[in-house]
Amino acid sequence: MSAASQSRLQSLVSDALAKGATLLTDDPRRIEGAVFTPAVIGQLKDDMKFARDEAFGPLAGYIVVQNEEEAIKIANGTEYGLAASVFTRDLRKGFAIAKKLQSGYVK
Repeated sequence: MSAASQSRLQSLVSDALAKGATLLTDDPRRIEGAVFTPAVIGQLKDDMKFARDEAFGPLAGYIVVQNEEEAIKIANGTEYGLAASVFTRDLRKGFAIAKKLQSGYVK
């Protein structure tokens, strides 16, 4: 991993944590050479860089929403919209939500 990639990922993590997100794994900002430890970040908010920008690195995060409409609004509010996933027990509801997502790929 390049120094620029490490710096970009560190910035995403630091911004999220400074704005109230929680780290659910070991702190990935402890760098060992060219390795950036995979991490999961919880309680993301829409105003955090990590919630808006594609990480292109070993990071995963989630945003808790109140309803389907809020989830769709947040999902469609990103600049890239490369891929999306819908997890539900209700197949019909899942397809209805998937149709509303502005993404290159929905699984």
